[in-house]
Amino acid sequence: MSGNPFGLSEISHFGSFQRVGGKAGGFINKKFFHPSSIKNQEKLWKAQTNDEREGRKQIELQKRRDEERQVEDLRKQMYLAGQGNASDFASSVKEEESQQSIADLEKEEQKTAVQEQARRMRALKRERAEREAAANADVS
Repeated sequence: MSGNPFGLSEISHFGSFQRVGGKAGGFINKKFFHPSSIKNQEKLWKAQTNDEREGRKQIELQKRRDEERQVEDLRKQMYLAGQGNASDFASSVKEEESQQSIADLEKEEQKTAVQEQARRMRALKRERAEREAAANADVS
């Protein structure tokens, strides 16, 4: 198998019932589920091309990641060997720290948003309870 997850790449049904049984072949050929119908062949072709496209995209992304890792490793080795500037290695460290600080800020913002939402819910419950108490006092 060629690695196609659909498992259909080796199956070729094109024209398999063209001359079989006269009317029966023509009848089954027109059914939506028959593999030699044009729609089904088109679906198969689309699935295969999408799979190939996704595979190429994943390979390209993996290559980019590998290149970035190699560049970072080289910068680190040069810095440790004393050949590179501290700014080369430090810049990548600063970038990582800034990304972490941004993530921390986002988490903090999320916490405050949740706390604000809880505070508003409590205020709404309190107002509702006061209205009900006032309505019960008027009725009594």
